[in-house]
Amino acid sequence: MDQNNKNNSYNEDVGAQTSEDAFEQDPVLVQYQTSDEQERWLSELDAARQERKDFDERGVKTVQRYRDQRDKNTQGVSRYNLFFTNTETKRAALYANTPKPVIKRAYDDASDDVARVASYILERNISYELRKANFDTSFRQSVFDRIVPGMGVQWARFEQEEGEPEYQTAVDPLTQTPVQQAIPGSEIKNQFACLDYVAWDDFLSAPCQVWTDCRWVGRRVSMTKDSVGDRFGDTCPPEVLKALSYGASSSETQGSKNNNTNSLKPKHVVEKTIDVYELWDKESQFVYWICEQASVPLDVQQDTNNFSGFFPTPLPPLGRFDTSSTKAISDYSQTQYLYNELDKLVDRLSGVSDSF
Repeated sequence: MDQNNKNNSYNEDVGAQTSEDAFEQDPVLVQYQTSDEQERWLSELDAARQERKDFDERGVKTVQRYRDQRDKNTQGVSRYNLFFTNTETKRAALYANTPKPVIKRAYDDASDDVARVASYILERNISYELRKANFDTSFRQSVFDRIVPGMGVQWARFEQEEGEPEYQTAVDPLTQTPVQQAIPGSEIKNQFACLDYVAWDDFLSAPCQVWTDCRWVGRRVSMTKDSVGDRFGDTCPPEVLKALSYGASSSETQGSKNNNTNSLKPKHVVEKTIDVYELWDKESQFVYWICEQASVPLDVQQDTNNFSGFFPTPLPPLGRFDTSSTKAISDYSQTQYLYNELDKLVDRLSGVSDSF
């Protein structure tokens, strides 16, 4: 089956499953919230982890080097952590301040007051969005992941707050009597386009040679029992949610599946959580929420954001990539031997100094 026919079959099936009751489950769930879909995504997640296992392992060592985190064998070794210094210099050079939007008119017509005022409004709206969505902190974290482990990820999310609609008086064309009608769109009180920071080891994607061939992307989110119930209580069978087991940290529930990246995570987390994967499948244009302990997907929805390119995250992410793999190439991996040689020289000089 070619890609076009496959997408058409998805859309036809969805239309056939549409429910007449607006309060029932999304019709996509009826067809795709199955054990077969769960097994398919578990296989996809395992393949993605295996594909980037060496990148994750290098990323852990690079972060530990930045921290100057040592084992028992290297506690007494003298080091000059030049990698830390270089990283801080790069961070300051790549991102210093929150960007200021500049909206320019296509034609600088002095009499076009509408376009001039619209430009000012757009600039102020975007500036407000950047402050409200905490863009500065989020992007600084992504820049750090780009420089140290090698890949920085941002995730676009749309938030909308709704309330009571506003009404206006209109005349019924049949009875010519005044009636109150809700103003379309007046129930929307606020909207935000947020950019979330996604940790480099929480981001997963389909193994492929170049990013244009990527079939799906996903992120791992650690959720508490209450947040899982609030989010998936209406979309997932109660017995599935009841069977989930929560640990004091995500490492307790995932173990070695995360390629030892949990060694960098906090060790003394009190609140119990479980890992849920939000997966965006470009082929079907669906969004899946998968928990590895569940027997079926927790939720399946059609895409309503209509992002350019479908994915909610820019591809490629921040990082260096070649044309043979989508595994990022970190800056440290290209210069680690120079740092190691410097450490040897510093340790020898320290030994000579101590001998006097």
